[in-house]
Amino acid sequence: MTKFPISHSSLILAVFVTIGLTYSDYLRNWDIFIYDWVVRLTKHTVHSDIVLVEIDEKSIRQLGRWPWSRRLHARLLDRLTSVNVNAVGMDILFAEAEQGDSQGDRLLARAIARNGRVVLPLAPELQPNTTQQKFIPPLLEFAQAAASVGHTEIRLEEDNVVRSVFLWLMEDGYPWPYFAQAVWRTGNKSINFPHAAGHDVEHWQRSEPVAIPFINSSGKLQKISYVDVLSDDRFLNRLEGRWVLIGMTASGLGQRFPTPVTVNTTPMSGLELHGQVLNALLNNLSIDKLNHPSQLLLSCLLVVLASRTQSIRMPWIGLLGSVAVLICTVLSAYILMNRVSIWFSPASSLAGQLFLHALWTARRLEFADLYLAREKKNTATILKSVGDGVVATDADGYISFMNPVAERLTGYSFEEVRGRTLNEVVNLMDGYETSARFYDLDGNCNPDISSGIEQKPLFLINRHGAQIAVRITMNIMPNDQGVREGYVLAISDISETLQISRQMTHLATHDTLTGLPNRVLFSDRLNKVLAQARRDRSGAAIFFMDLDHFKKINDSLGHDAGDELLKHIALRLQSCIRSVDSAARWGGDEFVVILANVHHSQSAAEVAEKIRLACSEPFVIQDKLLYISFSIGISLFPQDAEQEENLMRYADTAMYRVKALGRNRYGFYSPEIEKWTAERLALEADLHQAIAKQEFEVFYQPQWDLWGKRLVGLEALLRWRHEEKGFISPDQFIGLAEETGLIIPIGEWVIADVCRQVRAWSDDGFTGFTVSVNLSPRQFLQTNLAESITQLLTEHKIPEGVIKLEITESVLTDDIDTVIDLLTRIRSQGVSIAIDDFGTGYSSLNLLRNLPIDQLKVDKCFVKNVATDSGDAAIAKAIITLANNLELSVVIEGVETATQLAFFQNFACDGIQGYFFNKPLTVDEVNSLLADRENGEQK
Repeated sequence: MTKFPISHSSLILAVFVTIGLTYSDYLRNWDIFIYDWVVRLTKHTVHSDIVLVEIDEKSIRQLGRWPWSRRLHARLLDRLTSVNVNAVGMDILFAEAEQGDSQGDRLLARAIARNGRVVLPLAPELQPNTTQQKFIPPLLEFAQAAASVGHTEIRLEEDNVVRSVFLWLMEDGYPWPYFAQAVWRTGNKSINFPHAAGHDVEHWQRSEPVAIPFINSSGKLQKISYVDVLSDDRFLNRLEGRWVLIGMTASGLGQRFPTPVTVNTTPMSGLELHGQVLNALLNNLSIDKLNHPSQLLLSCLLVVLASRTQSIRMPWIGLLGSVAVLICTVLSAYILMNRVSIWFSPASSLAGQLFLHALWTARRLEFADLYLAREKKNTATILKSVGDGVVATDADGYISFMNPVAERLTGYSFEEVRGRTLNEVVNLMDGYETSARFYDLDGNCNPDISSGIEQKPLFLINRHGAQIAVRITMNIMPNDQGVREGYVLAISDISETLQISRQMTHLATHDTLTGLPNRVLFSDRLNKVLAQARRDRSGAAIFFMDLDHFKKINDSLGHDAGDELLKHIALRLQSCIRSVDSAARWGGDEFVVILANVHHSQSAAEVAEKIRLACSEPFVIQDKLLYISFSIGISLFPQDAEQEENLMRYADTAMYRVKALGRNRYGFYSPEIEKWTAERLALEADLHQAIAKQEFEVFYQPQWDLWGKRLVGLEALLRWRHEEKGFISPDQFIGLAEETGLIIPIGEWVIADVCRQVRAWSDDGFTGFTVSVNLSPRQFLQTNLAESITQLLTEHKIPEGVIKLEITESVLTDDIDTVIDLLTRIRSQGVSIAIDDFGTGYSSLNLLRNLPIDQLKVDKCFVKNVATDSGDAAIAKAIITLANNLELSVVIEGVETATQLAFFQNFACDGIQGYFFNKPLTVDEVNSLLADRENGEQK
């Protein structure tokens, strides 16, 4: 793109224009418009101690027609005096004595004197039939009683808008303050001023007008009705220590003045105008005009900056840069006003920039003519070398040009088709029609078409009958006057692109493993189903499904087997739903389903049960039968929620509740589940703090010989004594600790605490028994487990054979070689290994034979009914026999009755534990038990 620089002469000319306009008033209206806009946007602090007491319509209705008796004003002032107001500005002219009530004047004068902080107005009055003004003072007795008198002349500019005031009027060299300034000086206990008398305007001189920092619409001064202050102590008490201005706001009383902040609203009353000025004085606010040198420098710098943007190579960027500088010019005025209360008049700089842009545009047009002439010579060459087919026609639609690519696509040479119509050469078929309908190109050749054919896939039928996927673009070719000279048709071969696009679309919206829709497509379908349900006033159901124990399949058979299983599950899932429903893979082993037109929860339940039963059938993966189950959470539209996000979250919450209740089932969302989830999150938070707060405690359950005569061991059992909830059952927190990974630091703490306690018992002479500690599956998989146990044994000098670690059969489904290596290293430190809850897992006898273990513990589920259930009795006997044959010791868990004990006394068991002998004991209780044992008091 050609660069169009601004010449130095153009820049200098624009700068001189800016300087000239800066020192003239030609653009004053521009500046005033921008000034008013900036004032409306500038936010000033509203002083909270200013209160306007309004003589409003309410006061007129209750106190009668204006004017009121001066006794009433005296009463008001006395009430204000009683609450010690800071200063009172009474914008009411008492220029004449009250007719028929001289006592009222004396009462008012005394009330003014008693207050001592009252300011009265010096009001301007235009002389009849002249342009001269006269200032009307209050009665002498009022003026003498008042603390000060201030003038109330309002400065109206040419457009009759008030933007500034005269803070001072000079009478024979002596200054009279503006009314609000007099109030401010009185409240600040400044000097008083002489009492005014009427004078002609030629005896008065005005100070420079001072701009008013108006409060914009974002803030308002406090206002209270006159009658409320007069009669209600609640309103009166709010005026204690405040700056009070009293004046008229009722319709027909007093003047109203347009201001920059009331352009489109009711003009501002004189009372509020005084309040605005007082607010500026109290907050030390002012608006100063930028001095001429700074104004000139900033205006010219902005013009120079605009010239730099117009030198940018890209015209549109240059134009945007110019607009940005124009905006920055106005923003400069706003920022200076808002930050430092200085007014910068931007109009001259804006005009200079626009003038500069006009010069730049003229120069660019000159360059453009040269550029277009050169480009026209290259057009024919470019059209012949482009990758798309290009066909041009004359104004009547007859072919006048065809490039080589178009010849290849249509199968015609240019010489063959010159002078023929488009429809004779370019035959198109709409790819979305079921019938072979040819697209009417000639029908698009009319003067009103600028881009006659949509850019959508079409099929070009060439002269040989072959179909080619193409995209067509057709435009009018106008001459310099905009009159149509012909058409140009661009033909793009998109066969390969269309195929790739379809593949990419499928990949972007479908899961690559299962072929099911992914989250993106599912979300789109869900929104459509919900929208349809809203229109039809029907329902829908969302299933959030998670495979139970899928990790075990990946860990035991490998990820290839897991992926193959997911493919089979996807097929079964699709077979269980209708064509109007949708299933998707959410991620990992999670799937989601949306059911449309669900009118009852029972319908959703039936589909959920159908899915559960279908997936409970065995899968043949790598010549093995695999069984898997689903936990399914269900949310209903519109019963549970109407938004997609909430429906998905509720279904997910319901699924986790199903898992907590035992898996392999489905469950509906209910508000109670939210409570359960909240409690679970609270419990997790407490669990994080439990170790630091030392809320965990280790209990010990004794293990006795078959006859209860000899203590053979203790099993360490974790208990949580919550500081508020008391004891929390392990069933409530152990599973949560496993899920969150907190079981690892908790388990490490338990082992360390047990080692400390064993050392203490050994120091007290209590020996001859083992102490068992349970290891969680997650803790067992820690790579530094053996080293940390060795360190604890060494630190506490624990003898060999005292500590016993109990693991569950679930850890044996992981990498067995790694498991055997770890167990071997642990045993080498003198620590024995027991398999807890034996008989409830999936360990094989061949694996058991090769494991470096010392003990089997029969799970209590086989003990409970051992005396009445022949099956449980046979299993228990078989486990004992197996342990004996493998030369492993065996301990029976959960013995609670004498009948159960008698059964196991018939077999070679090494230990019994359960409530029949002892419940889990605290350390102190164990100490007593050990002491009794030493003293010969056997159980």
